[in-house]
Amino acid sequence: MTQVINFQDVKRKKEQQKFDRIIESKMNEETQMVELSIALGLEVLDFLYDNGYDVESKPESIADIFLMLDAIKGIMHRCIDEEYHINDIADQLYEIGDHKEVMQKFFYGSED
Repeated sequence: MTQVINFQDVKRKKEQQKFDRIIESKMNEETQMVELSIALGLEVLDFLYDNGYDVESKPESIADIFLMLDAIKGIMHRCIDEEYHINDIADQLYEIGDHKEVMQKFFYGSED
C-alpha cells in the first residue's frame, strides 16, 4: 500500500513553524527591551537619589518614570528601524532640522 504525502500540509506546517519562531523571537526581543529599560531606569533613579532627588517621595512622578522607560524603549526601537508610539511624540515635541548634526553636537559638543 502506498502512502500519499500531502505537500500542501507539509508546506503549511513549515510556514506556521517559521511564523511561530518569528513571533517568539519578537516577543523575546520585546521582553529584553522592557527588562533593559527598567534596569536603566532604576540606574537613573538611583543616580538622581544619590544627587539629592528623592523621586520615591513624589508619587506623582510615576508618570515621568513611565515616560522615561518608554523613551528608552523608543530609542531601542528606532535603532532597529521599528516604529514605537513614543517616537512620534518625541518627533512632534522636538522639531529637529538636521538630526545628524544635532546628534553630533550632543555627543561631541559644538564646534563654536
